[in-house]
Amino acid sequence: MNMPASAIHRPLTDLVADCSGICTVRELLHRLVHTEVAQASERQLKRRSILPLTLEELDRLLLEGRAGSADLHIPRMMGPNQAVQVVYDAFTDGLILLFVDERRCMLLDEAIEANAETRVMILRRTMLTG
Repeated sequence: MNMPASAIHRPLTDLVADCSGICTVRELLHRLVHTEVAQASERQLKRRSILPLTLEELDRLLLEGRAGSADLHIPRMMGPNQAVQVVYDAFTDGLILLFVDERRCMLLDEAIEANAETRVMILRRTMLTG
């Protein structure tokens, strides 16, 4: 699939509302992960209110005197601090490649210049087996 570079090399302001104070790869990844986790949590809350109930779940909840998808157990998402550590580890292990303004970043504490015009591309490498 051919995808134009502009579709995957996005302005930082599209990914993070406020890019002030970002001066290392570590800070950029931290900010990106926190933004993504917050957005995922918001999407999960919206979906929670419209989850369909199975007949078994409906029967069980009716026996308790109430029925609604808000009463269902939904697996908890990973917290932002844990997610940040996972991303740091993936970056260090080379599973995530980060490009800032066409330059590949190699170290977490590498200095970068981030501003409204900064363009970011993150690639997740997938290991293939034979």
